[in-house]
Amino acid sequence: MSTATVTLALPEALYQRLRGTALATRQPLEAVMLRALSLGSPPAWDDAPPEFQVDLACLDKMDDQALWQIAKSHRSEAELARHDELLDRNAKGLLTPGERIEIERLRHESDLFMLRKAHAAALLRWRGHAVASPSDAEKSWDQRILERVPSGVDASLIAENLRLTPTERVERMRKALEFIEEAKAAQGHRLSARR
Repeated sequence: MSTATVTLALPEALYQRLRGTALATRQPLEAVMLRALSLGSPPAWDDAPPEFQVDLACLDKMDDQALWQIAKSHRSEAELARHDELLDRNAKGLLTPGERIEIERLRHESDLFMLRKAHAAALLRWRGHAVASPSDAEKSWDQRILERVPSGVDASLIAENLRLTPTERVERMRKALEFIEEAKAAQGHRLSARR
């Protein structure tokens, strides 16, 4: 393959991003630049909200292994449960001032977490790796159940029950049965009182 030599003045920011990628991937700068020219620039982060740009820019300098860790990471069940609990309390207008601060912090952390995952995956794709979208195998069992709920059916009660342990679900059913039996007994008492 024949080559041609080109002298090109690059904006400093673009040069630094390409240089950072070359260092992170342990490739010559020329190889990274040729890849950038053939595929386009590395995924941009400057269209993200300003409060996340520094965190996303740092990903450019990470090696592939670090990016894979971010792309495959998951939030803890405890964090997700607490966020859901606060969202439910917020919907009911029951948040305390401290919980308002906490839910705002959790929202910010969730947004940053998802942006970092997406940007890490985009960088890995740009660096030539095959990055698949989440498949059924990577989704949790309750996500797979909720996806199969027919449209038009309110899945919120199903989701709420899926968050409970089996013991909690049995206890809830037992209480509902007690309520029904009490209602029947009260109705029977009213019927006998009318006679």
